[in-house]
Amino acid sequence: MSAVTHGAIHPALASIEAAKAALRERFEEHLARASAAVVLKAVALADEKAFAALAKVEVEAKRSIATRNQEAVARMKARAFERVDSRCELLDGKAACEILGITKQALSQKTKAGKLLAYTNTGNRRKFYPSFQFVENKPRSIIEALIASLDV
Repeated sequence: MSAVTHGAIHPALASIEAAKAALRERFEEHLARASAAVVLKAVALADEKAFAALAKVEVEAKRSIATRNQEAVARMKARAFERVDSRCELLDGKAACEILGITKQALSQKTKAGKLLAYTNTGNRRKFYPSFQFVENKPRSIIEALIASLDV
């Protein structure tokens, strides 16, 4: 009985091994199309993330350099907002208006006039205000001077 079972399983194992070999060959071809930068980045990632990064190779190859640069800038801006948000408390417009006791229009005018510091989240175009610029429900006087001297 074991000889019959072994004979029945053997062709299935052979087809699985053939499928694995075909996948390895296709993966090697795909890997050959990847740039050195993509391969070096992928090797540092966990397996699932590495394979996902390598899977994007064809998509990236079809995009122009200008498009890829724009995508990279968008990703950098999103990461920049996350870094700023992790380092200081950011208030939304409603909270800033409440602290200062002014309307959203007045808040916008103060920001445009260089009296308040605002950070725009490029992902959703919303403005956020670092909390360190407020003291006793007023903007710190140094903020306006800082904005002017840095020409922000």
